[in-house]
Amino acid sequence: MQKIPFHKALRNFTTLRQLNYRASPFPRSHSHVDRSLIRTAKRYISAPAQPTLLSPMFTVPWLKALELRDHPSEASSSVHEAKEKSPLTPKRMTDSYSSYTLEFGKDEWLVDSYVNSTGQLRLGTIFMDLDALAGVIAYKHAGEGQTIVTAAVDRISLLHHPTSFCDMELRGMVTWTSGRSSMEISLEVVALEENKTILTCQFTMVALDPVTKKATAINPLIVETAEENRIFARGEERNRFKRALASASLEKQAPNEEESNLIHEMWRQSQRYKGKYHTYPGSGVEMPENIVYMADTQIQTTQVMQPQYRNRHVCRIDLLTYLLWTKGCSG
Repeated sequence: MQKIPFHKALRNFTTLRQLNYRASPFPRSHSHVDRSLIRTAKRYISAPAQPTLLSPMFTVPWLKALELRDHPSEASSSVHEAKEKSPLTPKRMTDSYSSYTLEFGKDEWLVDSYVNSTGQLRLGTIFMDLDALAGVIAYKHAGEGQTIVTAAVDRISLLHHPTSFCDMELRGMVTWTSGRSSMEISLEVVALEENKTILTCQFTMVALDPVTKKATAINPLIVETAEENRIFARGEERNRFKRALASASLEKQAPNEEESNLIHEMWRQSQRYKGKYHTYPGSGVEMPENIVYMADTQIQTTQVMQPQYRNRHVCRIDLLTYLLWTKGCSG
């Protein structure tokens, strides 16, 4: 049987639709600074690291990990044993620079792994690669004796939506550290054929002690040039903004007067319509077609996670349930 990649088969049946995505409203000046620094780092590094994003980097086979888990007292060296801490060493931003090239132009089967049902680039797979690359960069800065986890992903700025499968480079480096356990990694995806930045984003990674699971200190960041200072200041500003949001969380504070009034008005407006969620149907007005109850948008799927999908810390979720929430709103 002749095998052809999905994106080629699709062209035999339909004309690919042209996407008309607008770039993210994230201020271009902010993302420009990040991209400029990454380009500067690339000029100084003749052969940037090409990490193998999809390699599992397992330290212990799964059966051995199960044995150590069931008989921890018999394990001479546990999977989660804390390595001897080395002294903190200040590092430059460029020390953690790493890049990864997706050679779509040369490998049509690679394209097959990144294409969606309409023949366009599936950005979700790119985000998975960015998360993996952020982990590579984080370990490059912090070292191997810690557990690095993704704490947050700041706004993803989609500057240009790719309309073809040209070679793309994912690259980034550590651009901010808190002085304690967290670091910010700035990343970008570049279409090499046109040298056009497709998207930029920032990942916040946190280092944990592998035994206590508590935050542990990481190497400080050396900031040398004026451009690096601007980048670091942007990271500090984003961190302050996230801390302010956390302090205003509903888990810590009750809704203020303006928020309470807004919630009450939304509820009052919804009572005009008759529907299954209303004890008192109000005026009995039919709900417009462009309004959807939030409860009706819940989607639930269950996926069994096998040992092959464990991470480098030999952690596996036996039964992973995804709850996807969307919000219906009037157009």
